[in-house]
Amino acid sequence: MFAWLRRKKDTKPLPTSVTIEGERVRVFAEGVEIESFVWDQVELVAAWKQDCWGMDRIWVGFDCTDAEELVCVHEEMEGYQALIDQMQSRCTGHLADWWSKVAFPAFVKNLTVVWRRAKSET
Repeated sequence: MFAWLRRKKDTKPLPTSVTIEGERVRVFAEGVEIESFVWDQVELVAAWKQDCWGMDRIWVGFDCTDAEELVCVHEEMEGYQALIDQMQSRCTGHLADWWSKVAFPAFVKNLTVVWRRAKSET
């Protein structure tokens, strides 16, 4: 279960910002683009929590067609909230209380599928 999450590699630099330019989402690490996708490519959105010792970090991953890895963003990134707002408006029928399911209880991964493309949408 959740085999697609294993595609996320921990060797990438920690992303620091995300921008939305029309249909394209670009993820940057210290000003260098490291990943991007277009909204039509998104097949699944998942969220989970990373235990960072004294605090947690919430991550959201976008599983896209023709991508080898998830495109991942976290809540401390510049532009994160704008991306989440955009995701919630574009991904019709997303899990409404996804953030609470991921955030609580603390210090537990709480892997949650936020949205999955319906078979009829492909």
